[in-house]
Amino acid sequence: FPVTIREEHDIVVRKYDEKDYSPEIITKGIYKDLPLEWEYEGSKATLLRSALDVAMEGNNMGHCVAGYAGRCYAGQYVVYHLVLADGTEGTLGCNVLTASDDKNKQVLTYQQCYGKYNKRINTTFAKLLIETINNQIKQEKIYEIK
Repeated sequence: FPVTIREEHDIVVRKYDEKDYSPEIITKGIYKDLPLEWEYEGSKATLLRSALDVAMEGNNMGHCVAGYAGRCYAGQYVVYHLVLADGTEGTLGCNVLTASDDKNKQVLTYQQCYGKYNKRINTTFAKLLIETINNQIKQEKIYEIK
């Protein structure tokens, strides 16, 4: 198979990013309780599970989410890649906070959600994802949502 220019670019960028960002799967804090994927009415969210994944998301989407990779690695920030039902791609960034009603639990709060090159996108699905995750954490029924 001949490699396309885009594929070659992605390979080079990944090798460059691997020098600065860890490929280690994040398991700190809330990460162990998050769904890896979540789908609803044709939209899909995929958890970015390493600092390297977050950096690559920034490169692929043309925005600054890579700047949050360190906070993700520390378990303080969560990033999901979104594909909405209409095909729009986006990136959801969430702060991780201690739950107000239980200091032993962490919850997600909406921080930002943008499409490629910071284009505004519909955030209804993103906010529903956060609400669903937080409700499950409060009910202590954490499982992979499909």
